[in-house]
Amino acid sequence: MPMPMPVHAKFEIALWLGETKLRLKGEVASASPGFGMGVRFTNLSPENRELLRRHMQSIHEIATSISARQSSCMLELATTPPSD
Repeated sequence: MPMPMPVHAKFEIALWLGETKLRLKGEVASASPGFGMGVRFTNLSPENRELLRRHMQSIHEIATSISARQSSCMLELATTPPSD
């Protein structure tokens, strides 16, 4: 079972967003053993902040699209009459 770092622990991370490698500093904002941790990036440049914002937006759009397709399939299954 993974053990997250303690809250307020400082860290540095290299994060790849497609072809772009960001080197970021941060600190642990929350921790839940067995589930992971929430992080807060610190000292973000405006450029890195915008790259992260766009990346998170694209993840949100993909997740929303997948959820909508799954709901549509479930509705179709629920409303399709059984074949004899």
